[in-house]
Amino acid sequence: MNLDILSKNENLEITARVNTIISQINELINKKNLQPGDRLPPERELAEKFGVSRRSIHTAILKLESYGILQSLPQSGTFIPNIGSIAMNGMIEDILNLGVPSFKSLVETRIVLELKAVKSAAKKRTNEGLANIKKALDAHEKKILSGEDAV
Repeated sequence: MNLDILSKNENLEITARVNTIISQINELINKKNLQPGDRLPPERELAEKFGVSRRSIHTAILKLESYGILQSLPQSGTFIPNIGSIAMNGMIEDILNLGVPSFKSLVETRIVLELKAVKSAAKKRTNEGLANIKKALDAHEKKILSGEDAV
């Protein structure tokens, strides 16, 4: 398997391109071309309008969806939720100021989230759940000892 690893410069270029698209979508909304409840034009149209690839548009839309600024509905399109323009502008400004996360910050975030998840799971555990975990671990160990693929 060939996994292409992006250099820091390539990551910065992608982030800059996506942030430019986010700013352009924000302009469409602020100039009242798009309002809450409106459907965003299809990715193909946006790509042509902004002079970028559909993949870049898709990445920007996913980023805005993850922050609740856009909402995609299967077979219907991507919509602008009914949040105030001041709140939306503030959220978009925060997104644009995030930058490219470093590997260290991603690992630190993951550790914090995983520790909280483990704590929550431990509080909610049941004897039946523990028995299922033990069963899965035993099956895993048996496969490893017999030389089978245990992933």
